[in-house]
Amino acid sequence: MIYGLCAVVIGTVIGMFLGVFAALHKNTIWDTIATVISVIGVSIPSFVFAMLILLLFASKLRLLPTSYSSSNAIKSSIMPILALSVGVIANVARFTRTEMVSVLTSEYMTLAKAKGLDRKTLIFKHALRNALIPVITIILVNLMTGTMVVEKICSVPGLGKLLINSILSNDYNIILACSFLYAAMYIFMMLIIDISYGIIDPRIRLGKDD
Repeated sequence: MIYGLCAVVIGTVIGMFLGVFAALHKNTIWDTIATVISVIGVSIPSFVFAMLILLLFASKLRLLPTSYSSSNAIKSSIMPILALSVGVIANVARFTRTEMVSVLTSEYMTLAKAKGLDRKTLIFKHALRNALIPVITIILVNLMTGTMVVEKICSVPGLGKLLINSILSNDYNIILACSFLYAAMYIFMMLIIDISYGIIDPRIRLGKDD
């Protein structure tokens, strides 16, 4: 879960930057490059990136340990976090770019430009905030996905590795317990998503009050 959180934070920052950058440079070479990066990140699963990183940086270059070591936890955490953050970067960049393009061409943005608002206020206060509704779902759900196989590949002691080992050994009690924990965390994430909608977009709060 900690690795998922770190990957989401890193992936969200980089992904939102790529998405906003691509939207502001729509139909240019920079937009194409950002789109290609997003497509590659979405198409290739996180465990494949984990194996590629393991092969390149651990086996060939020997810059990272091949498996998790408690004596060198920080260095051992780089590989799983990188593998998990690639998918987050791609998904966040793709959704941010799509929503930003839609928001930037909307009527209220034209009105805001006519009022003489500066570019920074237009992008961050109006455009980006209204584009965050679908993006926030991707951010929070990514906390729950992709960690199991990556933990197994990188030999990280966690809930995902425990679940996979239990499946391989047919330990049904552990499988049920892990599944219950994942279901509870997923429900909790959905609650956080619903609450965050009202925080990001005041119109949702007003609609509920009515």
